Amino acid sequence: MPFTASDCFRLKYFYILERAGETVLSYTLNCGTYGKTPSVSFEDYLRSLPPTSTANYNKISNNTRRKYFTQIDLNQITSHTSCDNFDITLLHKLIKIACENVAGMNDASWKSESDEVEYLVTKVKDTRNEIVHEKLVLSEQEFYVKIQELKNVIVRTLEATKVRYGRDNSEFQGKRDDIMMAIDNMTKETLGKEEILQRSVSQFLPLFKTETNKQLLDCLSYAKCLDPLHFLSGHENNQVDVQTVFSRIEMMTESRNSSSEETLSVEYLKLLNLTQPGNPSSHTVIQKPQVLVIEGDAGSGKTTLITFVLSEWLQNDSDRRMEGLIHYDLLLWVMCSEQTNTTFDDMLSQALPDVKYRYGNLLLPLLKHCRVLVIIDGLDERTKNSHQLVADILNEGREAANFTAVCTSRPEAVTDFKATVPKKYQISHVKILGISPDERPSVIIKHYKWLMRGRSGNIERLRQLIKETSWMELFRLPLNLLFLATMFFYDRTSANPALIQSQLYNFIVTWSVEKLQDRLAKDASLPSRNFRQKKVKTVLKSIYWVALQGLLQNRIFLTEEDEDFLNESCNKEGLPREEVMQAFFVLRRHVTSGHTTEWYRAPHKGIQEHFAARHIFEQLSDYTQGDIKRVLQEALRGQELRLAPLRNMLCHLLGMLVQVNNSTTAAVKEAVDLIQESGVKTTERWLHMLTDTGTNTAILKRVAEHQRSLTDNDGDVVVTDTTVFAATALLPLLSKKKIYIRLEREPAGLDALLQALPRHTVVSVWLAHQYNHPHSTTAASGHLFLQVSGEDLKKFKGHLKAKEHLQLLPQGLTHLSVVLAGSDHARSLLPALSDALSLLTDLYNLTIHVPVKTVTPDALVRLPATDTSVFLTLSGVGDDEVEVAWRIAAALCPSKKGLWDIYFPAASLRTDGWRRLINGLAEAGVRVGATLYVPESTISLNEHLQLFSFTESLLGCQLRRSSAEWLWQ
Repeated sequence: MPFTASDCFRLKYFYILERAGETVLSYTLNCGTYGKTPSVSFEDYLRSLPPTSTANYNKISNNTRRKYFTQIDLNQITSHTSCDNFDITLLHKLIKIACENVAGMNDASWKSESDEVEYLVTKVKDTRNEIVHEKLVLSEQEFYVKIQELKNVIVRTLEATKVRYGRDNSEFQGKRDDIMMAIDNMTKETLGKEEILQRSVSQFLPLFKTETNKQLLDCLSYAKCLDPLHFLSGHENNQVDVQTVFSRIEMMTESRNSSSEETLSVEYLKLLNLTQPGNPSSHTVIQKPQVLVIEGDAGSGKTTLITFVLSEWLQNDSDRRMEGLIHYDLLLWVMCSEQTNTTFDDMLSQALPDVKYRYGNLLLPLLKHCRVLVIIDGLDERTKNSHQLVADILNEGREAANFTAVCTSRPEAVTDFKATVPKKYQISHVKILGISPDERPSVIIKHYKWLMRGRSGNIERLRQLIKETSWMELFRLPLNLLFLATMFFYDRTSANPALIQSQLYNFIVTWSVEKLQDRLAKDASLPSRNFRQKKVKTVLKSIYWVALQGLLQNRIFLTEEDEDFLNESCNKEGLPREEVMQAFFVLRRHVTSGHTTEWYRAPHKGIQEHFAARHIFEQLSDYTQGDIKRVLQEALRGQELRLAPLRNMLCHLLGMLVQVNNSTTAAVKEAVDLIQESGVKTTERWLHMLTDTGTNTAILKRVAEHQRSLTDNDGDVVVTDTTVFAATALLPLLSKKKIYIRLEREPAGLDALLQALPRHTVVSVWLAHQYNHPHSTTAASGHLFLQVSGEDLKKFKGHLKAKEHLQLLPQGLTHLSVVLAGSDHARSLLPALSDALSLLTDLYNLTIHVPVKTVTPDALVRLPATDTSVFLTLSGVGDDEVEVAWRIAAALCPSKKGLWDIYFPAASLRTDGWRRLINGLAEAGVRVGATLYVPESTISLNEHLQLFSFTESLLGCQLRRSSAEWLWQ
């Protein structure tokens, strides 16, 4: 059937109505839910409405509430804190149930024509549904009549909202003018090639997808292999499939509200779900194109992660582990540091020459009608050309509803990039935290075995080293884990628990030089090792200089000028250019239409930073005040000095300075000053920096001087496993601060830390390992109360013994989390805890962890009836522990308020097991005020829906799937 002009007008009217309707209904919803804060989801807002609220949610039964929203609706309102992504239908539902001062759910005013909010928002919703479900025939004249009618309804709705909620007239006028201008601009758009193209899309698109995919699969198959820095392996064939070395990376979402600390853990296999709409199968809702920014430090695993995504894409559908790939027809790959094209069309022509030849100018328009995933790696490494290319890709994709760009970047380039993304995109943002301490041993051992290639090694000694070092902040980054494995493989004596960043990288450089020496020894013209060493040292000076130039110019590749400079240096010293270049750089090749282009690049930005720091370090032998900045400014040749991108390089430099005995204190001070100027202001950030540089006395004194001089310095400091020793060294030198101690592993150095904090206020002590894993070797932590001021401590989590520890609890405590390590421990602790609760008048939350395999219900006594909210954690529940679990809950459940939440970490139940447990809780009369939290690995989404209803019907509370990490929070 031919595509008519009427079809074009109908689609255009629908588009305008959707945009304008969503805007005005969002405005009404926001006005009517004035008590909602931006960081709270609509689900949580509704559940927390006070009894005085006039919203219809308070007036309907639980059964009506449960049936009111579809599962798709629930996914939307639980995953978004704003209504920006909601369609007209969901917005209308929320207005009816959530807004203050609206008519009852079944009131006639929602349907009876009037100038009231109820009728007008329904009018917008019904008009939208008529277009979707009816074959509306529109001439051009009728189109403009419909637009005018739409304008009238929009203005009336805005006016009614203003009156109902007492909004300011200037706000109303501004909102009205913005929407009217947007409608006018969309109306004036002529029927261009995109609308005309619609007539032929159905004919071309299926074949286009097939042919394009075939060529993409052919040209991208090489990219699934990694070269984990070829100079680390010493092997000719260094390629390794990413599937064999990839390890789970920890990620967190970035909060939409900059003032909010709300973040969520992201499972790497579910990363692409962040770009999916609530109802991906719906064709009646116009979706937004997506940008997903993956932020991470150098060496955090950004490129490895997206290489894994590509590798999953290349798998058969049935073999894929990564969720969300099924929603895309095509995948494109852009390496910012290597791209020479400046337009999306040119890039496609080069990457898909056969498809371009067949479809010509239709290639890009047809691509926009596909579901496209574009991976853009290295925003921070954009060249002048790739900067233009990325901008053009986003510009072309902004009108394509199913267009998604996944972009990686170091932190310094993220803010500016997000500001340039066209407004039509929905932006998601995640931060790579690195490899979790639990996962790091497998990463190191995996790479160590790859290096051994079947040879004998010492895995047990490596395991011991891992136990002593893997928790360190330095080894959060996958790159540094590879370096540690390499160091252990080639020089076990150098791999020790006292390593800092510059020492680790110094070994890698030294080892690379040694490998080069071995290869040069085969050259008859270079017989003496000492002779070769001097020549290599001279060429290295040139390499360090080139690295600094690249870092200052924000590029990782070598320019022709760089290569000429290094060629001249090699020739002058009589060293073979190829051997030298391949020892310290990576060679890239690109073949286009039979023409091969080659260029070199630094193997990694972290290596580039270390090389650049070495150049500066070697210029400081006769240091005078300001020499570091002078070297930088000379290298910049008149350009502006921006210190923020150089922060990690300066940390390398500072680490080098403190390792050399003859380094002057003045040079150390200047390096600290420059790091501070680069943006390291807070005490917490300095603690993390000190883990990379070491706690040299000169560094500590200078940092303390900076911190004492900052009148607006944040007084709150969180001390973690990685910063315990740095905090012990630095905090005694600083003025009074609020200290929050949060340790995940068996505490090491905690007593020394507390002894270093007499002038500070310790607000929180959170000892997760003692709480999560109580056993005979776990030290009880009650003695810590003797070292902490009872007036200040508000939160405690850990392992307490009986009466002697509970008597030490400060009366001002607001949050207490304790574990029952076994039945005997429970018998002694609970009675004493009951007595203590009567004295803890400020206690707001009490959490009790009960490992169900080590505690029997008959060892427990009911908690007293107090105003404290009680949370229960039942860990390790399997099929054999179902009855024990609900009996434990029943034995502890306070008579006055019941339990607020129950958490089930490390549970292995399936759906039937959860049903038995929930039924047992109900039959035992256990009251749960809010939620049961179960591991997401134990039930599917569909099973969750069934259990949600089952739980609500029996217990009157909710049931949620949660990550394993979150269940221990």
